[in-house]
Amino acid sequence: MLTVLVAAAGTMPAASAAIANPFPPPHGAPEAVPGMGPALPVPAAPPAAVPEIRSITARPGVAVVTQRKPVKVVIDVLARNARKVTAEVEPEDERRGGRVGRWALASVARRGDGWELWRLYPGKDSLLGKWHRPGRWVITVTATGRGGRKAVGRADFHLKRNTRLTGFNVAAEPLRRGDRARVYGRLTRLDPLTGGYTGYAGKPVVLGFRPEGSRVFQPVKTVRTGRDGWFRTGVRVEGAGVWRAMFEGTSRHHAQGSRLDRITPR
Repeated sequence: MLTVLVAAAGTMPAASAAIANPFPPPHGAPEAVPGMGPALPVPAAPPAAVPEIRSITARPGVAVVTQRKPVKVVIDVLARNARKVTAEVEPEDERRGGRVGRWALASVARRGDGWELWRLYPGKDSLLGKWHRPGRWVITVTATGRGGRKAVGRADFHLKRNTRLTGFNVAAEPLRRGDRARVYGRLTRLDPLTGGYTGYAGKPVVLGFRPEGSRVFQPVKTVRTGRDGWFRTGVRVEGAGVWRAMFEGTSRHHAQGSRLDRITPR
């Protein structure tokens, strides 16, 4: 006699309901769920976008240290795919001066095509003063994206100490056209040791003249300063107009112009 056992719906154990698959899937492949069809592969996560730096701008590009207060240099970084942007600033020759503090994020402004403008402001320990070495300074910016990916960019700016041109004068005694006039003045520079101004010796000063009715100064003569920063010379007066002295500056000291001195010969 053949005996048939029939299980009511819902009473059959799950293990007995499944029919063994004679062809199991390869190791690591997704298995099919009974009654649901073959399993679909899980798509891989897209790779993290690599951060990019398009530009780095220091404002001001030439930072001038004066007697009164240190200078604040703001750094603008145009980057994309970045979650964090940091900057370090140091002299070109770091052996002669250490790094200066850190710049903190002030704002982020979105631009087109995913680019963002990151504006970094210096902290109190990052202000540049008369005690810092003048010359070229290097900015190193690091943009960090997802997964720790990084992009590094560099830019520079110049740090200069202030100068002054004082006491400039073209002799005021009555002059006639063709006469020689005495000209003198003094060039000084900011002294990092005293915090005051001291004579700047051995530097060229250009004397310029702008004729009446003109807007352009023409160079007339170049004279060098003496040990105490004073310069003295003579110039020939050809007509009415304005005189001035001009120091063109160096890689360490800022350019400077004197006050204007107007003369009208008889």
